[in-house]
Amino acid sequence: MAYMINDLYDLTLILLRGCIATVMVTAVYITGIIKYTKKYRIPAVEVEKIKISNMTYKENI
Repeated sequence: MAYMINDLYDLTLILLRGCIATVMVTAVYITGIIKYTKKYRIPAVEVEKIKISNMTYKENI
């Protein structure tokens, strides 16, 4: 009986380690996606500012 409880405890620890590793890998992956998309979001905002300034410049002419 004690062996079975010990085996279940070991299995629980293995599964817990697997869950923790999965959460860590997912967090790193999501962070990478956010950093990658941030590179392209900033130029898009700058393009919008340029378009707005061009429109106001054309209106002033």
